[in-house]
Amino acid sequence: MNLANDEVSRLISLLTIEEKIALLAGANFWEITANSRLNLRSVTLNDGPFGLRKPEILTTGAIGEKTIAATSFPTTSLLASTFNPNLIKEMGKMLGNECNDQGVDILLGPGINLKRSPLCGRNFEYFSEDPLVTSTLACALVEGIQSEGAGACIKHFAANNQENMRFSVNAIIDERALNELYLKGFKDVLKTNPRAVMCSYNYLNGIKVSENHFLLTEKLRNEFNYEGLLISDWGAVSNPLASVKAGLNLEMPGPSVDQEQIIRALKEGELTIEELDKAIRPQVALAFQLSNRSQKPTVCDYDVNYRLAQKIAEDGAVLLKNDDEVLPLRNNKTIALIGDFAKAPHYQGLGSSAVTPTKESSLYCEFLANGLDFSFAPGYEPNEITPNKQLIQAAVELAKDKEIVVLAVGLPEPYEVEGTDRVRLDLPPSHVALIEAVSKVNKNVIILLTAGAPVVMNWLGKVKAVLHMHLPGSAGASAAFNLLFGKNNPSGKLAESYPKQIEDTPTADTFWQSKRNMPYYESIYVGYRYYEAANINVLFPFGYGLSYTRFELGNIAFHYDHERKEFVISLTIKNIGNYAGAEVIQVYVGKQTSKTFNPKKELRAFQKVFVKKEETKEVQLKVKVDELMFYDSFNHKWTLENTTYEFYLGTSSVNSKKIGAYTIDYGDDLAHYEGFNNLVPHYFKLNQSTPFSDLSDEFGKLFGGPLPLVSNYSKRPFTNEVSLEDTKAYAIGRKLCRKALRHVKSDEYKGKNYAPFLAENILKLPLRSFVELTNREFTYDQVEGLRLILNGEKKKGMLLLKSGKGRLF
Repeated sequence: MNLANDEVSRLISLLTIEEKIALLAGANFWEITANSRLNLRSVTLNDGPFGLRKPEILTTGAIGEKTIAATSFPTTSLLASTFNPNLIKEMGKMLGNECNDQGVDILLGPGINLKRSPLCGRNFEYFSEDPLVTSTLACALVEGIQSEGAGACIKHFAANNQENMRFSVNAIIDERALNELYLKGFKDVLKTNPRAVMCSYNYLNGIKVSENHFLLTEKLRNEFNYEGLLISDWGAVSNPLASVKAGLNLEMPGPSVDQEQIIRALKEGELTIEELDKAIRPQVALAFQLSNRSQKPTVCDYDVNYRLAQKIAEDGAVLLKNDDEVLPLRNNKTIALIGDFAKAPHYQGLGSSAVTPTKESSLYCEFLANGLDFSFAPGYEPNEITPNKQLIQAAVELAKDKEIVVLAVGLPEPYEVEGTDRVRLDLPPSHVALIEAVSKVNKNVIILLTAGAPVVMNWLGKVKAVLHMHLPGSAGASAAFNLLFGKNNPSGKLAESYPKQIEDTPTADTFWQSKRNMPYYESIYVGYRYYEAANINVLFPFGYGLSYTRFELGNIAFHYDHERKEFVISLTIKNIGNYAGAEVIQVYVGKQTSKTFNPKKELRAFQKVFVKKEETKEVQLKVKVDELMFYDSFNHKWTLENTTYEFYLGTSSVNSKKIGAYTIDYGDDLAHYEGFNNLVPHYFKLNQSTPFSDLSDEFGKLFGGPLPLVSNYSKRPFTNEVSLEDTKAYAIGRKLCRKALRHVKSDEYKGKNYAPFLAENILKLPLRSFVELTNREFTYDQVEGLRLILNGEKKKGMLLLKSGKGRLF
């Protein structure tokens, strides 16, 4: 007998219909509804994935709110580059510790969406282009958070792979790619039993995710066996009844204005009491589970957490180039420190993940504190895009007679913003012009790169070294100083490929092809899976990263353990350089022959190994035979193929060598795939000269039927799902867009770091989201008035618009 389940059932039976319905939506912006009569406490949820962002007032919205200071850890793109689950688990414990200290029950993170395109504006919040790296590190983070009693909420389930039009875009994904890539990370992380899962805004294969029974019930509940709380992303619910029927437990934020819809559905038999009870069960179970948590004493040392954040930043930084071993630096060199980022560091992206740090460092202050002989020039203004000739010239003059130039550049705040995607992979022209000008007068330029996502580097041949810090958190400058001067050895590896140009990416001609329908024509060919299959050289491959020392791999052995049904790879690694350091050993597996199309090889195991100078360590990696399965979309299941599997060992996807092969003869012969290569020939032999957008017919065959398209919102009559940007075809729409942007640029927002975030998002939000955006000062009646005006019913619309006191802009 499960006493906890029995008690939850008893509590549900004691709730009134009205109390049950109240549990379907939050009490306010950040809290789940409490029930004092039954002693069910409220549950507090707060952002974010790599640092707590608790507002001072829980009942208000997310835009511009004041938040309590917490540790600003490195963003997820850097966490992935550590390839170090033990360290990430330690970070999770610290996050859980801060949740306890600030009274937060569930932390909204980590984000584990796959990096389909390097242009996605929120990629700094996600781990990798590879599901194994994603799930391994996300599992570690969740386990760490929940070991302290707090809960984690993995997000955004699923296929939230772009920010532009994220409320309305329809991701059309074939069954194999959906399971092998976009759901695989979620499936694996669910084994850690995170307290909550957050569903995404977008549509998946024609159905809004918050109303998608296949995704929320058939996959998440029935196949993945998840029993925890399933919540909406903030403002993702447009039809509460449809969401409940699909399997959603909780609409956020609350309270819902559509309780009458649920009551009516119960009366008319469209919703049963049993379905209602099932929907609220996770909320009641969570409140019951957390009933004693508020009494748990917490000792939280934010200085200790800050030092851990620095350690993680050092562990995940990637040394991309180091000609003539110019790094590490010596203290006796004269140095020109150039770049505004050196004095005002950019260490996190904009949006719901932005943390108010307990403290922060700058490279300029680190140089001062360590008594270095250096001079400084900004080179560009904060967030300046156009080259500043005067500042560049001053930097050039400063660099001329110095032995070393440390040049801090990267992507400014407006380039990495939740709610919008990047339009190109270059650094801002102001930063590129500065690099080119300074490198003409000094041959020892070291680039300190700050960016949460890939950038192209046409200037790479003009500089001696590149140390990539990603977005390193508020302790990032201290970490950078230690790495530059050899107090620590860079050991990060890229968790995503860095292409030479945007035209080389698999989504180059399809990303944003449509505002509404986005077919994932590339299928399973994402990241290195594509570049290697299409024989495209990249700037830096997946898994790449240099070190100040050198390693030698030897005594490599490979065998299959029949009893344990796993492949075992053993080797020794010797540090033959002059510094202690770490290497990431990577195992890839490919098929020698196959009746379906496949990447050349896929990552199946990795291990980060720390080795002292002149030390030799023995290493063993294991790959379960089940991990070689692929998803058979004909039979809708995971299966092995009867073929020869080839194993590769190395230190990046490109730098890996074949170490053995094994023929499996107890899998599936895939007879039902006969002739498949004739059906979709281009997927069997990729050719960059044939872009994926030209494969719409083949993709339709791969998808298995007509593509589930959804209609555009940009034509009258508009619903409250329309965004202002979608109404630009009409004069009233253009007028409202101009008015909204003028409002964001007004003195009310001048100088506030969330203004770019707001400006990029306000035109793309559905009209119904303006209620949450204004903390419910703007009412749903006013939204209806705005919709009527946009539809040409100005008089009726104005009456409703004036009926409330809320001001939109």
